[in-house]
This record gives sequence, C-alpha cells and structure tokens, in this order.
Amino acid sequence: MAKKGGKNIFGPDTLSGALQGGKKHRLLKTFGVLAGGAALFVLYMVVSVWVLGKDLPKTAVLRRQNADWQSRLEQMGARLDRDEEVMSLLEVRVMTKTAIRYDKMRI
Repeated sequence: MAKKGGKNIFGPDTLSGALQGGKKHRLLKTFGVLAGGAALFVLYMVVSVWVLGKDLPKTAVLRRQNADWQSRLEQMGARLDRDEEVMSLLEVRVMTKTAIRYDKMRI
C-alpha cells in the first residue's frame, strides 16, 4: 500500500523507485516526536510530584543547600559561644592581674 503525499524518487543505486515523504511529512514527524517526549515528561513530573509526593528537583536542591547552610550556622554559633567564653575568662584573668599590680604599686 502506497503512502499518500509522498514522491516516487528513482534510486540509481537500487534501480527502482522508492517512495519518500516530503519536507512537510518530515516536519510533522519531528514535531510529533518532540510533542510526545514533552507529554511523557509532563506525565512523569505529575506522577512523581502529585501522586508519589516527591519534591521537584529544584526544590530538593534548595532544601539540601538550606540544610548545609543551617549546619554551618550552627557550627559557627558553637564556635562563637566557645570564643566568647574564652574571652570572658581572659578578661577576668587580665582584670585580676591588673588589680594585683595596682595593689602592689600602691604599697
């Protein structure tokens, strides 16, 4: 059965006629493949997000980055607390040494 809208082109290699579609047919075929791929992608995203309850890829990346930053902030806060404690101990130590020196100078 012959295709409608095709051209019968003589092939010098095979010495026979070959039915080939035109540019319009090739364009429609390409568009159909691309549209089908886009539809499958949308279907996959709908199923994975709404049915299975997964996050979108960008949301997952942002959540992971947020968790990394939160852990860094907690570590920095702990370091800051330790540094403040050391500084207050040093301040007390310096104050007592200064007070002892001042007392010795008075005598």
